[in-house]
Amino acid sequence: MMKDAARLAGFFGAHAIWSVHEGGALFPTLAYADSAGKMGTETLEEEDEEKAVRRGRTKLANGAEGIARAVLVYDGTIDLDGEKTDALFLEARTYGEDAVAFMMAVPYRRAEAPGGFAVFRPKFLAIEGIEEKDLGMLSHAFFEGVENHDDGSVVWRAYSKTD
Repeated sequence: MMKDAARLAGFFGAHAIWSVHEGGALFPTLAYADSAGKMGTETLEEEDEEKAVRRGRTKLANGAEGIARAVLVYDGTIDLDGEKTDALFLEARTYGEDAVAFMMAVPYRRAEAPGGFAVFRPKFLAIEGIEEKDLGMLSHAFFEGVENHDDGSVVWRAYSKTD
């Protein structure tokens, strides 16, 4: 189940990277899947983006009947080495008896910034119910999800930076 949550996060992370690369607005989005893998999304449009993220976190925490896993995706900034950097945040969780949760950031650089558009290495910010030794497996599953998004994976590969 946790690998499926990481794949879901990767897929919708790639979708978000594609969106910001194309210059589109990225509203906080809650994506979810049932145990058969059928996916759905809910865009959380609000005038106040922080309020939309809070609403998404509540929905993520509570889950919904029939949902096996979900991920909240939103845009923000992260402090890396003393500098504010744009980042996509992905808060993912599974539901049920063996529920797990994790939070990742995918730092990126906007197209209009010096150096142009870039996607940097994702970072785990928090884990719950997951052992550190499983983070490599989760990373691998995350990138499987990235590769499953046709447009997003192309952008991700073209603009990926390892620094």
